[in-house]
Amino acid sequence: MLGGGKAGKSLAIDRVLDLFARRGDDATEVKERIRETVTYSNISIIEGIGASQYGIGAVTARVAEAIVRDEHAILPVASHHDEYGTTISLPSVIGRLGVERVMCPELTDDERAELEESAQVLRDAAQTALDSLNDSRPAPG
Repeated sequence: MLGGGKAGKSLAIDRVLDLFARRGDDATEVKERIRETVTYSNISIIEGIGASQYGIGAVTARVAEAIVRDEHAILPVASHHDEYGTTISLPSVIGRLGVERVMCPELTDDERAELEESAQVLRDAAQTALDSLNDSRPAPG
């Protein structure tokens, strides 16, 4: 279910696993296949061509193309989300303004907890980086 909204606003969309279930696929099996693909996709690229920068370049080119052509393409891109206090990747409508809308999938309580846990890892990593930067600066005076 897609809802209307202004640029920068979130839209609710159906859960991906629910869409697969409607097709008759086993949701648990699909979830595991998605998890494995996400976990090992970079390794597959490196094994195939010896490096991952080509994948990064292709993704960057695709996002740039969506912006330049004002495509309103739905792509999984990272943007800052106040509710999570960090930048996370969610399906987003990409046009000439960059991220014009975020498409927030419906989440179960467990999925919401996992997303919050991931956001906490990102917040902690950002804080560690800031602390490291501050520790490496020479003392004034």
